[in-house]
Amino acid sequence: MNTSIEEAIIRKRRKRSQAWKYFMEVDNKTAKCIKCNAIVRINGHTNSMISHLRSKHSEVDILLHETKKLLDNKEGYHLYKLITADGLPLSILDSNNFKAFVHNLNSTFEIPSRKYFTYTILPNLYEDVKMKLRKLLNNTSYVSFTMDTWTSANSESYMAITVHFIDESVNYHNYLLEISSIPEKHTAENLKDKFDYVLQKYDLQKKILE
Repeated sequence: MNTSIEEAIIRKRRKRSQAWKYFMEVDNKTAKCIKCNAIVRINGHTNSMISHLRSKHSEVDILLHETKKLLDNKEGYHLYKLITADGLPLSILDSNNFKAFVHNLNSTFEIPSRKYFTYTILPNLYEDVKMKLRKLLNNTSYVSFTMDTWTSANSESYMAITVHFIDESVNYHNYLLEISSIPEKHTAENLKDKFDYVLQKYDLQKKILE
């Protein structure tokens, strides 16, 4: 297939996202926000566009139409729970046997593609959960953290940061804030830099319970 035709098809599919209501395409790699003229990189998906709208234009309701449509459908909601809560692999969306199984249960339900679920549904849900967590943290006076570092089977190093706090109703909460790769040495200074980044990301510098 001609390269220009392939690129046109990719752009057409990509623009199904409701995020494109607020952006103009500059080229294959960037888009411009029509609300503030900011330029964001798109790299074949709309994640950065959604993040921009969440952080800079909170008045925009961007738990996007396509995600709401999926979650408002009982079959779609349970499919989402199977994958996110029970840890089923996204490859199940490509399985002909799984498609046949769902079709026999409800022939009118259209299973989202693996690519669509990965690059549209999950990023939308991630941004929505992150926004709700920010609201919780904004209403919390003090927090504490636990951190863990490990090395994977292929010798890649990671650090996880979990936040802990008690809300106004004296309910205990803990949330995984970040899993970061650590390509550099595990020195105290490098780990501190990763930790400081997360503190700034969630505006928690003044809330640490020592």
